[in-house]
Amino acid sequence: MSARVTVVDRGADSLEARLRRLAEKKLAVKVGVIGDDAAASYETGQTVGEIATIHEYGLGVPRRSFIRDAVDENEGKIKGRLRAVAKRQKEGRGDLKRDLEAVGLVIAGEMQTRIARGISPANAPATIDAKGSDKPLIDTGQLRSSITAEVVPADEVEGAV
Repeated sequence: MSARVTVVDRGADSLEARLRRLAEKKLAVKVGVIGDDAAASYETGQTVGEIATIHEYGLGVPRRSFIRDAVDENEGKIKGRLRAVAKRQKEGRGDLKRDLEAVGLVIAGEMQTRIARGISPANAPATIDAKGSDKPLIDTGQLRSSITAEVVPADEVEGAV
């Protein structure tokens, strides 16, 4: 008596190969005030990165988080977009770097929107007199327009603001 076995691959081997290649890429999305934008200077001599850090963490001024709080507020949306990227990759569609760049742009947009809406507490009376507005983090628009995103190797995300 003999038996014959036929193996029918319905995509498992190609899926495994795609997932292996994806795991090797080890990419991350870096979003915030980064790169050349962070190094740009205000008239005060402080860099945009320094101003971002001061307000994000409340260093000597009231805490006005536009990075971490924007991510927290939009966690569901961000996770949904990342799930869609993972699904596209699993199906062998799309370009991972381009898809992650799109997610980064959405996150950067949410951070910019948070600043535009206004973050409490309002500016101090002396600040309002000096700049003519009670809306924090908006004077010249330099900070808001400096929020960007980029896809980098995962080992490069340490130290991002």
